[in-house]
Amino acid sequence: MQVSLTALVPRVVDAVGDRGIPVVAAGSMVDARGYVAALALGAQGINVGTRFVATHEAYANDYYKQQLLHYTEEQTDRTDLYGRYIWRGDVRCLNTPFHQQWKNAPDWVQNDDYQPIIGKSTFYTHVSCFYYCKNFNSLHRS
Repeated sequence: MQVSLTALVPRVVDAVGDRGIPVVAAGSMVDARGYVAALALGAQGINVGTRFVATHEAYANDYYKQQLLHYTEEQTDRTDLYGRYIWRGDVRCLNTPFHQQWKNAPDWVQNDDYQPIIGKSTFYTHVSCFYYCKNFNSLHRS
């Protein structure tokens, strides 16, 4: 079952709000409007991830950055295919010809250590994962 962020955040806030646990909204946060919306839903802050990959400071390939900014939500897909070995949660991916070819792979197909390496990238999480928290009024690295 998939629950949208706008439905999930208030539920989580209601469940833990009286325990002093801060709720941080994550997913599809790309600008100040998402931050304000998350605060209106009761979150204490937001986690911004993929959007920072497309910044000048990120070490991602320039073509990949352009594609992140070019694709719309209609041109993406949710799948568990690319993370089956580590976790079974869905991830959002670009709906490329490569993904079209692999998206209907049987459930037993998994990513594991025995597959050949077809590419390698280094991700610097301190560049790509930030969150804003209204209680701190600043940008924090996670």
